[in-house]
Amino acid sequence: MTSGSPRLRRVTARRRTADDWLLVLVPRLYGALAAIGWHVVERLSPRSRMRRAMLVRLCLRTYGAFNRRDLPAFLGNFTSDAVYDTSHVEGWPERQVYQGHAGLTEMARDGFATWDFWLELAEVRDLGGNRVVVLADDRMTGAGSGVELAPVRWTQVATVRRGLCERVDNYTDRREALEAVGLSE
Repeated sequence: MTSGSPRLRRVTARRRTADDWLLVLVPRLYGALAAIGWHVVERLSPRSRMRRAMLVRLCLRTYGAFNRRDLPAFLGNFTSDAVYDTSHVEGWPERQVYQGHAGLTEMARDGFATWDFWLELAEVRDLGGNRVVVLADDRMTGAGSGVELAPVRWTQVATVRRGLCERVDNYTDRREALEAVGLSE
């Protein structure tokens, strides 16, 4: 599966995968295995199939956990000191920056209380080193009202440390996100 494959939209797990269970049941072991795997992956070329597959898998597992509201699996994909920045998201009603697992939990719970939504991974662009650009589409309706909102194309710039997300910068303007990492469309 390539990073721009239409198949990405269909493979977001609706149930925990085996590695999600490992992450939740034995987080220290999972963290050690993720760190070892990342030690190898970060040295590979951004054109490497193995590297792309590992990055896509991390993104799919994170989106899958979020979509099914599986907070333990979602949080397990982030470092304990992770930063989730929404300051570049037009009209974001809550806090702009969430820190650590407590902040990510607050962000997710606020979102779940307000919206029924599904994020679909559209593309993963490897920037080399420890950064990746992730493009996603959402389907969103008001949790209480059922009113459907126009879809938004999210662009996220994620930084990975030891196989876990360390920082995610969110954008609703793709051009702004790509310029932030020195790319253009």
